[in-house]
Amino acid sequence: MSTKITAPFFATAACKAYKEDKESSRVIWNLTVPICEVPQGLPLDPNARLANENRRTVKSMLTTLAQKPEEFIFYNNGILIVADSIQVKGHGTGGGFDVELLLVSPEEGQEDNFIGNGIVNGGHTYTAITKARSYYDKLKSKGSKPKLNQQTGKVDYSELESASVQIFVLVNISQEEISNISRYRNTSESVEEFRELHRIIDPMIRER
Repeated sequence: MSTKITAPFFATAACKAYKEDKESSRVIWNLTVPICEVPQGLPLDPNARLANENRRTVKSMLTTLAQKPEEFIFYNNGILIVADSIQVKGHGTGGGFDVELLLVSPEEGQEDNFIGNGIVNGGHTYTAITKARSYYDKLKSKGSKPKLNQQTGKVDYSELESASVQIFVLVNISQEEISNISRYRNTSESVEEFRELHRIIDPMIRER
């Protein structure tokens, strides 16, 4: 049997960004979520690229979350999640939305024919957010002795509440489509690779 995971969280903004005009159509939701509201323990099973907390990209994200948390949503591509279902309820005049995702994950030995739901792109972003949350929680504990960052004059991660991230949720997606989405979304070159490619190609173009 498959494992079902319920992930409730709060979003400051939510909209149905795309819906196919078909029965049982695919849907894309666009959510703006405060970093401190991002649900923990989301599965990374469908992600074609394994998240590595030691990568330079994760360290760069952590620096932004520590020193310029309000800029994170502008610098980051966000997180893409495939879910079995989504429920979005508005707060009305109070603002914001209560969101609940239902994710289905494969049991051990089921991976070959069932990928399951979860994060298909943005695993490194999620890793950075998880680490930042752990630092933030330590700061909030009674026994913590925070140190000021000499460059910013503030305590790192102390203003994490001002950081948000874009979360895109896909529903009504087949297992084959999940595999394709994960593969295609994780094949882009990094900025460094892109620059290196142009450094090699540009002289060749000029010589022609």
